[in-house]
Amino acid sequence: MEIRRLTPSEIEDAIKLSDKTFRKSQHQSMGRAFPLVFTTYNNLSFGAFHDSKLVSFFGLVPFEIKIGSAQISAFSIGSVCTDPDYRGKGIASAILEKIYQYIDEAGASLLFVSGDRGLYLRNNCFHFGTRNTFKIDKATYEIENGENILRKATLGDLFSVFRLWQGKNVRYETSVSEWLTLLKSGGYTSIFNMQQEVYVMEKKGEITGYVVAGIPNENSMKAEPIITEWGGESSCIKSILESICLEFEAFDIRVPWHDDLNKELQKDYAFHSIRNGGTIHIVQIERLINQILPYLEDKSPRVAEKLSMEYEDTRELRLNYKGESVTLTHKEFIETLFSPGDNVFPDLFPVPLPSTEGMEYV
Repeated sequence: MEIRRLTPSEIEDAIKLSDKTFRKSQHQSMGRAFPLVFTTYNNLSFGAFHDSKLVSFFGLVPFEIKIGSAQISAFSIGSVCTDPDYRGKGIASAILEKIYQYIDEAGASLLFVSGDRGLYLRNNCFHFGTRNTFKIDKATYEIENGENILRKATLGDLFSVFRLWQGKNVRYETSVSEWLTLLKSGGYTSIFNMQQEVYVMEKKGEITGYVVAGIPNENSMKAEPIITEWGGESSCIKSILESICLEFEAFDIRVPWHDDLNKELQKDYAFHSIRNGGTIHIVQIERLINQILPYLEDKSPRVAEKLSMEYEDTRELRLNYKGESVTLTHKEFIETLFSPGDNVFPDLFPVPLPSTEGMEYV
């Protein structure tokens, strides 16, 4: 069995294996829905080959993530599939080990995984962070009055919407062309056989908020829309969401715990907290802390002089800060780092992360 990165000529075989595993006849191909996974240009994905036949595939995509003034180097894996005749032979675990080595050499600090099955939980991937689920069930509409217009976006709105995206303090870094590609391909919403649409609010000729939504049709697996992205003024985002209720009676939106939209929605809607989708793997703890230091410095100046770590053994580490220390398992460390709630060092943690089920879903 040979495990290695795919060549451009083998990407079509990966698409066929992924379509066979994940798609039904009414779905668009995985190759179209996830262009960053199945690109033939500088593809980073891994596979296992038996007699030159691709029998297992791991899609691997690099991302830079902005968290305040910090930049996190990360990868995402998804579209993971194995030919039925080769399952149960430990192939996926062997590929994952190769991926761990590769992303470490590449300088990444985090790996986002779209799943949480045993393969990942056995290999130091953990659930992380939370988000708040709101049910939007009020249908309102601001009739055009010279100041507020709610409408679907046009291509002419692209740069205005993208500037609102860039104003988000926690986000995946992307170019305007890549953002448009992800909008058109609709990866996450394609799972439910939906197409993405962009809705905007315009005030005095200026776009002040937008919402990206997967819109159901007669072939969709869900009857209500899926909200994948938003940006701009929270009050405008709320108005757009409520206007969508004119066509759909109610739908959920999952908002990361740190997003300002929470405060606006809490005025009128109840919510409950759930885990983020998928799991996360820390490639190197020291590297991760160094990469998030600019964000931590904004919260606590000179934090680098006050924060240190030491390993108790292969399963635990000791976190020291301002003369206090705590011993944590890797799972507890991830909870401390990314989950709100009781926290040993509340002036530092938690650290926010962007949604894992948005337009950049892998």
